[in-house]
Amino acid sequence: MYSAESEVGAWERGNGMDVTAQNARLPVPPLLAALSGLALLAIGFYATIVARELFVAAIAGAGGLALLRAAFSERPFSSALIGFDAAAFAIFAYLRHDSLSFWQEPGPWLDVPRFNTGGSTIALTIYAGGSVMALIGGFRGLRLIEAFSLIAVPFLFNLLLVVGADWHMAEIGALVTRRAALPFAAQVAIGRALALWLLGEAMLTLLSLVSVNRLPRSALAHALFALSGAVAAATPLVANAAQLVPGPFPAIMFSSVCAALAQGGLWAIVYLMTGVPLDWLAGRPPRFDAAWDHWRTGFVKGAIYGALFMGMILIAAFVLRAPGAEAILSRYALAVGAFGGALVFPLAKTVLGSADGTPPFIGRLRAAYRDPRAPARGVVAGIGVALAHAANLASHDSGVRFVAMFVVGALCYAAVDFGFDAWTVVRDGRRKLQSWRLYALGGTLGGVVAGALGWYFATRRSFRWSSPNSGPTPTPITASTAARSPISPLTRFSTSTA
Repeated sequence: MYSAESEVGAWERGNGMDVTAQNARLPVPPLLAALSGLALLAIGFYATIVARELFVAAIAGAGGLALLRAAFSERPFSSALIGFDAAAFAIFAYLRHDSLSFWQEPGPWLDVPRFNTGGSTIALTIYAGGSVMALIGGFRGLRLIEAFSLIAVPFLFNLLLVVGADWHMAEIGALVTRRAALPFAAQVAIGRALALWLLGEAMLTLLSLVSVNRLPRSALAHALFALSGAVAAATPLVANAAQLVPGPFPAIMFSSVCAALAQGGLWAIVYLMTGVPLDWLAGRPPRFDAAWDHWRTGFVKGAIYGALFMGMILIAAFVLRAPGAEAILSRYALAVGAFGGALVFPLAKTVLGSADGTPPFIGRLRAAYRDPRAPARGVVAGIGVALAHAANLASHDSGVRFVAMFVVGALCYAAVDFGFDAWTVVRDGRRKLQSWRLYALGGTLGGVVAGALGWYFATRRSFRWSSPNSGPTPTPITASTAARSPISPLTRFSTSTA
């Protein structure tokens, strides 16, 4: 019967197990062995990354790691580990390909397992770094499953990049459906769901073997990863469905629901795929209850963010399209900006601040509106946006846009904080102003965030203008608008299938 206690017990036995009998130490001083090992390791890196000499890389890399283990290891390790070391250096030398771009979607399937110079360097560093960390942290060599996992990680990352390639996902979908006459978007969704499930299962299996020395047994955990992949793969279709409802008010409601479901599915799989490895790093083996909590938390937070973020954008678009709205905004831009900023800033701050580890949304929203500094920051931000609109900031280049909004963001935080602190000093007569470093830090952080948002929205355009006098028309919500928001935790899975 499954239990958390049995998993923890297996974790302890798995991490403390002895693989084979103690290897004989080399009859050389540890310092000489260590220095020789580092020299051979450097030769192995050069032969793998620069020269692409398979045999030299394998012999030098395996020899260097063997010398380091002989110098520092105090626990037994398998003699077969030398073969894994040689294989790691040889594989990453053989699969290095100079024509590939760094972290880009691959072309043909043959490019999926290949690495460019940067990718090969990172992959080899992961393996060698893991071997060295085992010596530093535990004075031991890697277990064979640990060595295999370190070799597999870069290939899993390459597969993750393939998930963003619609044509490859459609090929998988067509293969498993035996070339059924399905729409391209459906084939992409099926292929993407299977690819994400494979990634999740590979991660779960490797972590389970490394931590408790056995395959994962929970059927619920397997089902959760399958569900997570299917939901994430369907998010572009859900986001694009927002275009089906006409009329302003129904469209706003339905589009917000679609954005909530799309963002919820994306956040959920990110929380799951990152939460389980983080639990393992903290000494907790993979368990269904913890994995479900990660997925559920990500879905809820992503849904709240998606609904509110898209709702605010579409409501703003609806207001701007009202007759006479442009004239009123142009005449009373500063007043409307100040009032709207004070009203919206606490909500926007709470929505954009939704991330892993944050307290519940409603509590943060209530605290934001109770803080008198939040509306004050909104006034400054609203006036800054009004001035930017009056100056037609969107027509300037990206550098000017960033600098202008950086100034607005810096004033939102540094100037407002300084004003409140100065008023407290005048009123109480006893307090001193805070260190200038705090104001500088707040201004810098606020400026960077505001500058990035200003550059993003001016570049991608939340609204597109159909004519100079017709007012803004909301851009139809697609996978790009609903799932590629400024702080979306995952954009690789949101390629538009429209």
